[in-house]
Amino acid sequence: MVFKAGDPPRYAYLLQSGRVEVVLEDGTVVSTLEAGAIFGEMALIEDSPRSAGVRAIEATNCILITRQEFERRLEKSDPFVRSMLKILAQRLRITNEN
Repeated sequence: MVFKAGDPPRYAYLLQSGRVEVVLEDGTVVSTLEAGAIFGEMALIEDSPRSAGVRAIEATNCILITRQEFERRLEKSDPFVRSMLKILAQRLRITNEN
């Protein structure tokens, strides 16, 4: 497991190689991600615990993006874009919970 649902948000991840699955607490796989994908960003955007877990399904290599680096980059973006990201993350979380 890279992280579990409920874990605190410390990093976002840029998947350089390998594959991972995004898994809900009930074990449902909602997505399989491959090289080039970013994951773990929702919890950083919302500053809330992880809404799903991520597990590696083969050997993976990731670049860690710290909360500080993520926030620094987000602060440079347009305020409209920041607001839209927060709204979309909240809506996705609600959808996953239902």
